[in-house]
Amino acid sequence: MKEDEEVEAIVIANVDPRKLNSAATALLQFDEIRKIYVTTGESNLTIEITTKTLKSFHEFLTSKVSKIEGLSVASSNMVTQTIKSEDKTMSRFDPRQL
Repeated sequence: MKEDEEVEAIVIANVDPRKLNSAATALLQFDEIRKIYVTTGESNLTIEITTKTLKSFHEFLTSKVSKIEGLSVASSNMVTQTIKSEDKTMSRFDPRQL
């Protein structure tokens, strides 16, 4: 990741099912959040986040997301390379680049 590139991350979280609506409403207020998925499995929420810097990502998680009642972050995963997205696909995928 280059220093001037935006930080893209996938955050896996758990939210108390009784607080899902209020947590989702709180998450919707943040411009950094691109997508929110309710999921099955060990965690029930997946959140796509984009920030300008690694520092702003850290601040976003610790000062905003972590304050949402009933929500706990299980893991945060930085996107290091996009192979396919709705708006772009790598023209030549080379697994050695991963």
